[in-house]
Amino acid sequence: MKLWALQMFDASSKVNPGILSLNLRWYGNYDQCLDIREVVGGGVIEGQYCNAFIILTDNLTAYFSQLFNIQNERAKAQIFENQQYYLGICIPKSCTVNDLNLLGNGVETLFKTPFHITFQDDFCTSRTKSIASPIDAYVFCFFGIVLAVVAVSTAYDVYLRKLRKKPDLFVVFSLYTNGKKLLGTHCENDNLKCLNGIRVLTMVWVIVAHLFIIRIYAFNTNNLYGFAEWQQRIENSVFFASSYAVETFFCMSGILVTYVHMKYLEKFSIKLHSFYLFRLLRLVPALAATILISISVVKYVTEGPIWHAVLKQHLTNCKETWWTTLLFVNNFIKYDDMCIHQSWYLSVDTQLYAMAPLILFSIKKNPTRTFLVIITLCFVCIVYTWTITVVKHVEFLVFYKLKQEDLPYVYFSTLSHMPAWLIGIVFGYFLYRNKNKKNSISQLANITLWLVSLCSMLALVLYHVVFTRHNYDLTRSAFFNSLSRPIWSLAVCFIIYSCSTGRGGCVNTFLSQPVFVVLGKLTYSMYLIHVLVIFVVVGNPKESTYFSNFEIFHDFCGIFVDILVCSFVICLVFETPVMLLIKYFFGRNTEIKRP
Repeated sequence: MKLWALQMFDASSKVNPGILSLNLRWYGNYDQCLDIREVVGGGVIEGQYCNAFIILTDNLTAYFSQLFNIQNERAKAQIFENQQYYLGICIPKSCTVNDLNLLGNGVETLFKTPFHITFQDDFCTSRTKSIASPIDAYVFCFFGIVLAVVAVSTAYDVYLRKLRKKPDLFVVFSLYTNGKKLLGTHCENDNLKCLNGIRVLTMVWVIVAHLFIIRIYAFNTNNLYGFAEWQQRIENSVFFASSYAVETFFCMSGILVTYVHMKYLEKFSIKLHSFYLFRLLRLVPALAATILISISVVKYVTEGPIWHAVLKQHLTNCKETWWTTLLFVNNFIKYDDMCIHQSWYLSVDTQLYAMAPLILFSIKKNPTRTFLVIITLCFVCIVYTWTITVVKHVEFLVFYKLKQEDLPYVYFSTLSHMPAWLIGIVFGYFLYRNKNKKNSISQLANITLWLVSLCSMLALVLYHVVFTRHNYDLTRSAFFNSLSRPIWSLAVCFIIYSCSTGRGGCVNTFLSQPVFVVLGKLTYSMYLIHVLVIFVVVGNPKESTYFSNFEIFHDFCGIFVDILVCSFVICLVFETPVMLLIKYFFGRNTEIKRP
């Protein structure tokens, strides 16, 4: 009956209502537990917070499945296998994990509980437990040097402005100059202004989808609703169809590769070493900074009952697999322990980019023959995806029904996404050929193609409800894995082509708004940092909340502002300066200009 002992008991989790809604994450009072510190007999008793993981037995799983009439096998796996349920236990720091496991085994044996209780040292924390690693000091030193360079460059830029002198190389890291460039609304390719709007809206779709994926596995009081009824509602198909956002990015990548480089070839020749070097210098600095943030910075940002679980399961992979990300091979090497989860897209896009010079030289010399080769490649990729789906019985829905071991066969596969990129290559060529011409398609044909494109995209999105409501069907999965992506890509590319050739109407006007030009410059940084921001927000709460579309929308509004701020900083410090250095050292005009 000592106060510290009562506080530990009070801070430990108790049985909460909503067990039949699978509310099986009881956190207790995290801060109250860690604040306990009592001097007893010359020693100190400190509070230690541990997550006790609950593993349901097969009998209990079968009982719940029958009780809730859960017949879909994948839904069972999501609820009972992929989900982690745990209790928050407050104990003295002197207690070890072995002590706790012995206690848990004793409770299980004594009361014959229909579940197992386990403890792990990584999921126990106290105020004095260090999370530092030897590399942290070097990482913080690196970021300190970078910030010092930025500060000096900014001060030097302001100094030159006051003296009205021309800027030189030492202002490339200036926040003032780079900020004005970043906030400018000038677009280098006026014919492709609609790409800015599509890029930003697609990035928003990706962020919402990743927020949903992380949120549904996080701290919900109504887990049964999230994995059963919610998934079967047709309006929520937009979350499940978010993988098409990836195909949209591949389309735009193909369009820009052809359009930009065909314009460049009008005046200059492409040197292969420069072609690949520019790509690496464009992507690697911001990517490397994000990896360092994941390894040594983000763990100090917040704390909470599930924060250590988030760190352990999602943010510690970079210590071991950072090299696969920087070499752009993590879509097939160590993909199950991927550093920066969303970076598989960069790997696939870079692998496709590697073959771009061959296509560019060929399409300039003999377009007809090149198009025949592209059509053949698309057909081969579609056949590959269909075949691998049938042979491996691969699911279609990413992260919901698609198994982890099947990801490299379809979703992470370069061949599966190659048709979208190649379709973009073809449309990019036609956009280049018609860049100073008006669309010659008749009004009726243009309206018809718009309707076909929009209806096809809507149908592909809404049909996802069939996958969520029914068990696995081999033919359906094979069709969608192999053909839905090319169909989506054709629809997106037509919309881009129509908007870029003066037939987009109010859609083009909306997509070409200046705000999208500014936000479009941030999309790469947003892409890199948004998952980290979501993990920080999700790992911070001290208690469970209700899962619903309104909660997702509410969380997104706040998280999107955080992502914008973080991406703005990364873009200013790591993206824009590098682009200026590339233009200075490799460009034909080495003069530094003010925005």
